[in-house]
Amino acid sequence: GNLEEIGDEIRSWASRHSMSDEIEVGEYHSGGINNTYWRVEDDSSIEGDGTGSEIISPVYSSPRQMLEEMTSLFKDWEGKDVETNGSTGLHVTMSLDPTQADMSASAEINKVKLAVLLGDKYLASTFGREYNSYAKSQYKRLEAKAAELKSDPTNTKTIEAIEKILERGISSDKFSSINFKDQQDD
Repeated sequence: GNLEEIGDEIRSWASRHSMSDEIEVGEYHSGGINNTYWRVEDDSSIEGDGTGSEIISPVYSSPRQMLEEMTSLFKDWEGKDVETNGSTGLHVTMSLDPTQADMSASAEINKVKLAVLLGDKYLASTFGREYNSYAKSQYKRLEAKAAELKSDPTNTKTIEAIEKILERGISSDKFSSINFKDQQDD
């Protein structure tokens, strides 16, 4: 269907299963951020016979709540005329709540540790997406920097020196599996 019909389908499911049954339908990136409602937007990068659309959930207060709603939505779509292919994807935005953590300059996030712990290379390969150009692996970039460290062991005198070199492998590119954009909402 068209965007409005997709919005109606989400609305029907959300009225029974979501924390929000408010749906806005519009052009690509026409909505705000930190929304308490669902958005359905056109997405011309999606290939296929139907209407390419991006579905954006409300902001959840916990990963558990998000996973429960996403599981419910995906189950609702089983047996319906919903299709994904190599041009579609799923991304999850996670934030740190500044009221729950010390977000001062001295408490900067260690991006190297976060990239290693999240294991994006493993996750991408699990879903057959390791060659996806929209979500390049931060872990692979770190592996390349680690190879540089091995080739010049004089750089590995301290953990801090190693981390600084590895940190240069972290990309701030939008098309990274872990997109380190602004670390707090304004």
